[in-house]
Amino acid sequence: MAKKPIPLHPHLSVAELEQRSRRCTDAKEKTRWQVIWLDAQQMEANGPSTRAVSQAMGLSQHWVDTIIRRYNAEGPRGTTISSTPAAPRGQS
Repeated sequence: MAKKPIPLHPHLSVAELEQRSRRCTDAKEKTRWQVIWLDAQQMEANGPSTRAVSQAMGLSQHWVDTIIRRYNAEGPRGTTISSTPAAPRGQS
């Protein structure tokens, strides 16, 4: 069964997403901006398709979906969210 597409919330224009993607210097954050920018372009051309974006970026569709959901929920601030830090060793 195909997943339901995730529409991208229009927090920023496609041009603004492109600028943020090109100007970002942090590799992980830059990847997130590129995913969002590509998804925005995909939406304009053919409708939402995180599958197409995941294939173009070489990322899992699950990770692309996560990035899009974070951006939708948090706006531009969602691109700076990294994975939860692990507990220090020896502690549980």
